Amino acid sequence: MNPEELEKKIGIVLAKEDNDKNSANTFYLDEKTGAFVYENAQTLIDLFYSLPQTDDSHPSDVFLEIIDRNKDIKTLSLRFWVMVKLGRKDLALEHIEHYKFDSIVFSNSTIIALINIIVSNNLLTLTPEELYDLREVLDSIHLSGSPYLYKLVKILSNKLIDLSVEGLKNEIKSTNIEINQDKEEVKRIIKIFDFDDKYNEFLTEVDEHLNTNSKSLTAGLINDFRTFFSDLVIDMAKKIASIEDEETPKYESAEGKTLTPIGCARKYIKIKLELSDSDNDFIDSFIKILHEKGGHSFVSNKSYFRLTRNIAIEIILLLLSKMTDKYGAPLDT
Repeated sequence: MNPEELEKKIGIVLAKEDNDKNSANTFYLDEKTGAFVYENAQTLIDLFYSLPQTDDSHPSDVFLEIIDRNKDIKTLSLRFWVMVKLGRKDLALEHIEHYKFDSIVFSNSTIIALINIIVSNNLLTLTPEELYDLREVLDSIHLSGSPYLYKLVKILSNKLIDLSVEGLKNEIKSTNIEINQDKEEVKRIIKIFDFDDKYNEFLTEVDEHLNTNSKSLTAGLINDFRTFFSDLVIDMAKKIASIEDEETPKYESAEGKTLTPIGCARKYIKIKLELSDSDNDFIDSFIKILHEKGGHSFVSNKSYFRLTRNIAIEIILLLLSKMTDKYGAPLDT
């Protein structure tokens, strides 16, 4: 089927959508099954899947380009839902943004009714960012002549912002769960390698402080955090050297100066655990944040300190996991 023929077939369904809207909504929830029914959308979806396909190509790009090129607001809801059902939610959201600041009258408002059904019945999974963008589009549309339409858009806008905030909270909660799981894994490996108990005790102390209502951090806690990270890295180098039955080597800088204990430990660990340059550069950047003068203002903010603590946990877990992979876990039970 050539593009001209395909465009005509799509045009037939779009024309039917426009005609059907004169009598009733073209989509609805089935009262018996609760299923969402959109017959004209299903016709286009069936047309899409009937197109000839080879191993090398599928005319999906042409189909979607024709759908996207049509800008008639009277069939916007149909085009939007077809894009969604064909797995192109991204294109559907971009498509609807073309109607920012357009005027919509009640007879052309089916896109608002469709979004209301989608959101109210959870027919589409949207990220917090996508929900927020959709709300911005609705808020920017000019509504004409219908108090009901104004009220519906206001209710829908509030619902979208509530859902975006709820989604954001869930994302944060999920992230915190993963970080806490990684923290517990760090504590487990610290224990099985028989590192000093002070490291696990400090991780507990940091969590206790972060879980208080205090918005500030003491200079002592920040300095203790620097010491915690440096001492643990140095002890990791010593543990590796002990396993290798050798002394931790001394290294010199390019200028011929002996590196600091943390510098020597870092270089030894990089060699023994075969860290990539990118991993090593990332750890370098993190240590600079902890130790340079500007670093204090960064970590003294509680929110930033939480982020710093999280990064430290992931770095330590990376190093401890590599230790475990290479040397085993001698005391793992």
